[in-house]
Amino acid sequence: VPGVSEAAAILSAGGGELVLEKQKGKLSEGNDFTFAVSINKESMRLGHIEIVGAGPGDPELISVKGKNFLEAA
Repeated sequence: VPGVSEAAAILSAGGGELVLEKQKGKLSEGNDFTFAVSINKESMRLGHIEIVGAGPGDPELISVKGKNFLEAA
């Protein structure tokens, strides 16, 4: 069932398409939050996003797949 985060994302995008359904998270302070992502109807989706983590800041800890994504960007 859609909630506030989905409705807020769609409204902020001017009635656009929901790209990412509600996600739940927790801040280091212990506070919970939710978010969703929507895109404006007039916007073109030409690419995609890959999330790449590099561990605790050490570039040698990045995965091979992550390194390939960064090199191709």
